Amino acid sequence: MNQFWLRGFSVLEGVLSPDYCNLLATRLDKLLPLQGSLKAGVRDLFRLSPELNRLVRTRAIRSVVESLLSAEAFAVRAIFFDKTPETNWYVTWHQDTTISVKEKHEVSGYDAWSKKHGIWHVRPPREVLERMVTVRLHLDPCNNEEGPLHVITDSHRRGIIPASVMQQCVRETAKCSCTVDRGGAVVMSPLLLHASPKALRPSRRRVLHFEFADIELSPPLDWYDRR
Repeated sequence: MNQFWLRGFSVLEGVLSPDYCNLLATRLDKLLPLQGSLKAGVRDLFRLSPELNRLVRTRAIRSVVESLLSAEAFAVRAIFFDKTPETNWYVTWHQDTTISVKEKHEVSGYDAWSKKHGIWHVRPPREVLERMVTVRLHLDPCNNEEGPLHVITDSHRRGIIPASVMQQCVRETAKCSCTVDRGGAVVMSPLLLHASPKALRPSRRRVLHFEFADIELSPPLDWYDRR
């Protein structure tokens, strides 16, 4: 826990068994055709996969989340990312500063409204993002040639970083590559600066991206999902 809050992330091995990863990967592969033009992955995943509703409540996941947040923490978003030779994308340096909510309401401190795939997204105050944790479960091994997550250690402690300052931070700060074996996880703060390069040797890099929180939003705003 101390390492996570100091660095903004931790890499955990053996969170899921290889056999269970293969089972999840097989089931999730069937969801991709349902998403039409969304070729890189699947969003709004809790509504599509009952298996994942059970997964986020298992002891393996809850023990990690509760050690970083509290026993009251709940899952608020699930996304399936699938980097393949055909969808070998690059994601530039950024923070995950928007959340999904049920409805749009103009509330002080919440801005940058947008609608993605029919779901309202908004940037909440810093104190909301500081009470969130992201768990990225790897269903395939991910080494330095397969487009691993790159992060800037302790950048989460800067709060929401303006775009101009962000570029300076990226230029002047050392980066860390988060390589993970099958069944491992990258646990990170959404405020951590991170990027995803293209794979040098594209194969499959399937990742289940879960976001958890233990804080309520300012009324009448409410989380889009709560699992």
